Amino acid sequence: MNNTPPPPPTASEALTALGQDYWEEAMAFSPTWATYLGDRRYDDRLNDRSLKAHEEWSSTQQHFLVELRRIPRQDLTASERVTADILEFELETSLESSRNCAGHLWEVDQLYGLQVQLMGLPNSHTISSARDVETLLSRYLAMGKAFDDKIANLRHGLAKGYTAPQINIKRVIAQLEDLIARDIESLSLWKTPRDSAMKFSPSWEADARAAIQDSLVAGLTRYRDFLSDELLPKARVEIGVTAMPGGQGCYAARAWRSTGV
Repeated sequence: MNNTPPPPPTASEALTALGQDYWEEAMAFSPTWATYLGDRRYDDRLNDRSLKAHEEWSSTQQHFLVELRRIPRQDLTASERVTADILEFELETSLESSRNCAGHLWEVDQLYGLQVQLMGLPNSHTISSARDVETLLSRYLAMGKAFDDKIANLRHGLAKGYTAPQINIKRVIAQLEDLIARDIESLSLWKTPRDSAMKFSPSWEADARAAIQDSLVAGLTRYRDFLSDELLPKARVEIGVTAMPGGQGCYAARAWRSTGV
């Protein structure tokens, strides 16, 4: 019986395995992004926006950065070194931005905010089976919690002196009021998947209406009330992030991530 241990992986093998593992972690951390890319394994859930999830993702990224730096670059091919450099930049700048900006604690965004992201979900969560209908409804039912997590994050940031600018908050409040006032049948969450969903689930209309009303609309309402009553009165007037505690570090971190310098 041969008890000789297998040889350690080569640098190339280690980099390939690390990249594959990181991709798998990224897909699990961001299920809606996975769906957008065509990976339908996580279709029954939304991104976890809780403080705990953010902390765990930072720890995961830190782990991968440490493991990446253990791979001897001199043993990689030229193209593999490029891959390693890109992955290192992605991990470093993401961690630096998270440490210095903590955007999840203060960002209120009229362009890419939660209320915008959720409305576009049916564009990537296409329906071609009964399972697709079930998982989409599961996501609808999770929308209320997503807004509750967003509120909890912003409330935590407010206690630390972080807020979005007033102008952003006012624009998002206007968006929320518009969405809350609409008939459910006019929302993209209803209109976009309806015809396809009805082919696989005759109860789609009733199920979707209940999920949208009880989870989404209720969540939108709680979010609007929080922004109007708690956050806006204490929000900063200044637009730039340098107006916040540690703002210069945030600006530098985001400039590095966006430009590489």
